[in-house]
Amino acid sequence: MQPFLQSLWEFVNRKNVRMALAAFCVIFAIQGGYRLIAGESKMDVTRGGGEVLFWGAWTAINFLRAYGRTASRLNMVTNVGLALIILSWFMN
Repeated sequence: MQPFLQSLWEFVNRKNVRMALAAFCVIFAIQGGYRLIAGESKMDVTRGGGEVLFWGAWTAINFLRAYGRTASRLNMVTNVGLALIILSWFMN
């Protein structure tokens, strides 16, 4: 691994950095929840649901990695959330 990437990975794997990333993900998940509740069209609801799944999973991933744990099933939730977000781009 290149020295820059290794130092970047070591920085990101610090507990306080993972907690800060999780806090940002919570903010984005809340925004997705607002879009899910206040959505006026199918596109808004689909995108809101996708954002809740995507950013909620990333929140859980960052919290778990801050304490040295992992959950392999969260990758599937992240992929479904991302698929819903992309699907909402093509909805009219």
